[in-house]
Amino acid sequence: MAAADVALAIAESIIQGNITQTTVTDEVVVLRREHEYLPLGVGPVTAVTSVEIGTDDALSAAGETGYTVERFGVRRRNPYAWPAGTKVTVTYVTGWASDARPSDITEALTLLETWLGTQPEIAVQSVKVGDETTTLASAMNAYPPAAAHQLLAKWIRPHA
Repeated sequence: MAAADVALAIAESIIQGNITQTTVTDEVVVLRREHEYLPLGVGPVTAVTSVEIGTDDALSAAGETGYTVERFGVRRRNPYAWPAGTKVTVTYVTGWASDARPSDITEALTLLETWLGTQPEIAVQSVKVGDETTTLASAMNAYPPAAAHQLLAKWIRPHA
């Protein structure tokens, strides 16, 4: 497995989300009370292609003015809220095409790839990219550089 693929897998594990552009469909049930913000299961969210509230395709077009896309979810614009007890199905895109990644992501990937090149054996047990898994083992206790974590920090989903 190429160092770039391993660097990407490490970065995605740090942010616990997708850097590689991926389309996801989530079904979310709004519990208890209405909310303006609807968190989605995978992030960072870079685009929304459709939103269905219950059985109504209420917000089907990208760029619909009834909501805004946020890093980890979708916010309804005032005076609307996601209705309580209703299933909301959202199809959205996470991550970026490789030539459209934000500069901090690209810099972190470059840093991780350079770091991997300096490690004769690293402390990663296994990394899976697609259907391919690579296992790397070491007696040393090697961790990705702190600078990579700092560059990726804003892309990490905050704990609720």
